[in-house]
Amino acid sequence: MTSRRPANQTFHLLATGFALIVLATSGPASLIANENATENEKPPINQTIELNFNGPNVSETDEGNPFANYRLDVVFKHPRGEWNIRGFYDADGDAANSGADSGNFWSCRFAPPYPGPYRYTATLTKGDWVSIDPTVNGTRRLELENGEGLFHVTESKSEIPFFSRGRVLPKNRHYQHADGTTWLKFGTNSPENLLGYEDFDGTFRIEANSRSGEAAIGTPLHKYTSHYQDFREG
Repeated sequence: MTSRRPANQTFHLLATGFALIVLATSGPASLIANENATENEKPPINQTIELNFNGPNVSETDEGNPFANYRLDVVFKHPRGEWNIRGFYDADGDAANSGADSGNFWSCRFAPPYPGPYRYTATLTKGDWVSIDPTVNGTRRLELENGEGLFHVTESKSEIPFFSRGRVLPKNRHYQHADGTTWLKFGTNSPENLLGYEDFDGTFRIEANSRSGEAAIGTPLHKYTSHYQDFREG
């Protein structure tokens, strides 16, 4: 297992409790996820880490499609639980920047929910459409370099409470953190056309035709008539 990918900064519009904040967070942690990491290198809870394994060198253009005919499973074990996380074919490990369509990197991303030790075991299986159905006949196990390991996770180091409140989980028709704090998602993609409102000057629909299998695009702009009663002058 290696950890070589630099963190990519992304921006999220989040609601913690009922207060909206804009924050910058990192992509998969570039922290060292192994038993030899120093205290400052240990990943914190609830933030995504990425484990990279060296496996067979294949290509997206191979007859044996690596996305369909290979399956990476990584089991993480902690004193408080166990998680089986699906991994993915990662080409050269930096395809987003390099444009590579071949390589021997196989990766898995996981956000550990508790502090303490985690043991992981990775298995890579090959077989026709095994990524869809792991019970298919004729599969075989492939060797992965450093397919087992141990790493330690610390409490949240972030001053932003979002990361210390735990995973966002569905609760009836709403969402909440694992600690019970209500989570509100809000932004231009919630829904994706939230700002497509008829009373915003210069707002219009772009004419488009949906192809077979695509979701149809509605023609009218939003009116939000159910919220008329909530309007107050001021």
